[in-house]
Amino acid sequence: MRIQVLVLAAMIVGCTPPETIPAAPDSIDANLQWFWLHAVDGTDADLSTGAGQLSIAGKADSRTMPLKARGRIDLTSADLKPIGLESLDPEPAFPIVTVSFFNCTMDKLAAILSNPDQNAEYPNTWDKHDRTMEGDRDLFLARTNKTIGWTAQMNATFPVGDTYESVFKGSLRWVTPVKNEVPSDFLVARLWLTAPATFTQANSTSYLRHDYEIEIFWEQEPGKMFHAYGMWRDVRIGGFGYTLDNNDFFVLVSNNLVDFDKKTEMQCAK
Repeated sequence: MRIQVLVLAAMIVGCTPPETIPAAPDSIDANLQWFWLHAVDGTDADLSTGAGQLSIAGKADSRTMPLKARGRIDLTSADLKPIGLESLDPEPAFPIVTVSFFNCTMDKLAAILSNPDQNAEYPNTWDKHDRTMEGDRDLFLARTNKTIGWTAQMNATFPVGDTYESVFKGSLRWVTPVKNEVPSDFLVARLWLTAPATFTQANSTSYLRHDYEIEIFWEQEPGKMFHAYGMWRDVRIGGFGYTLDNNDFFVLVSNNLVDFDKKTEMQCAK
């Protein structure tokens, strides 16, 4: 009996209680950082509450114009722990936040975002986009499996012929609202650059050193998609010396992010 008590005591001492996920913030940029952190480890209840807060902050039921803004929250090394890159310092990565709407349905969007052939979905966007999928796509689209992931070899060319090669990892997750916090099941997408991109020009002064992205989608009303997007990117266009601190370049990039929804909308219409 005494041995059993000692064993039980050792088990109690050795048990580490699970970490409690903090409540989702009620500002857009803090909420998107929270989703970045908890896209995988959050429960459906956690993420549903987060989506409800995001709906209010993003004015999902009343917004008439897209939001394109500089984020106010930088990522830290601790914020990269969920993807195993906490040894890096992402502080130079510039935060951008957008909120927009486009016409689509959840089923069509899930099929587009999970397609291994992204070149077919978004032609002339990359020089190369080769995905290796992790998970059964058919089961994901049927919502039997709630998650799917991939690794992508992505090559592109900056202006003045500055070509780079990169590797990204990404994931999608279905979430069913627990208490009708948002009007439909929603998708959480997370994407990140695994290491700085490699530029092929020997004398290139361009760089893409950090890229971390989080997106949340739901149908605000039938056929109308709400889309909140957070990005932290450290990039320089060498031929022009532009970084995202440059306002003209920031406007160009944020406009392109919202315009990308138009490409998705076109695919949804097919």
